[in-house]
Amino acid sequence: MTASAAVPSSLAKSSRWRWLVLAGGLLLVGWCVVGQRALARESGGLAPPAVLSGVGFHDQRGADFGAERLAGSSILLNFVFTRCASVCPTQTRELVKLRQALPAELRARVAFVSISLDPSYDGPTELRHFAQQNGAEWSFLAASPGATRELLAKLRGAASSPLLPEPEPAPGAVPSGHGTALYLFDRQGRLMQRYIGAPIDQRRLLTDLARVDRVSQAPLASLAVATQDREVPP
Repeated sequence: MTASAAVPSSLAKSSRWRWLVLAGGLLLVGWCVVGQRALARESGGLAPPAVLSGVGFHDQRGADFGAERLAGSSILLNFVFTRCASVCPTQTRELVKLRQALPAELRARVAFVSISLDPSYDGPTELRHFAQQNGAEWSFLAASPGATRELLAKLRGAASSPLLPEPEPAPGAVPSGHGTALYLFDRQGRLMQRYIGAPIDQRRLLTDLARVDRVSQAPLASLAVATQDREVPP
């Protein structure tokens, strides 16, 4: 075989190889797309609230607690601190009664979550004692002071200004004048309602928790963090 005849053959083999590589790549991409769509269908779009994702929490057992553990549940969220002598214990005991009043099947799909406003003091022992003292059987969480302030700012709908940062609390200072709001998220991580939590409107919350459970799979547009009360769809 002459050199002139070998060149086209080599080029042809190289061309076939490039086509095989391209076809394999396209097939792999196709498999990934199909897999992602199947996963999305399987999960139904269930996700934890975006404002909680990436926050490094620990719970009352001292274990790390990632927001992904809340995916697939409706969430009723509040803030407490264990040195609180009035509002926090009262609200916690009211939430215990609310949780007990939920039908068993619905209760299994609703995650109650309490986050510490005093993370410098509220370690696992303090959180565990507070939960036990008030009969609460759900997750009590704490993050770093900075992450806690950022989370509060997001939920209030106003991020802290980089020019006027919030001052660091004095060591050992007890939080004062904190809000009593409750935040209700659906199973897709969307903020559906914010409530004034003192006192707790038990009847309304029982109704809203049932409604949110029903509409969690509805194709509603994602809601930004509310800056005012929003009604749950009927």
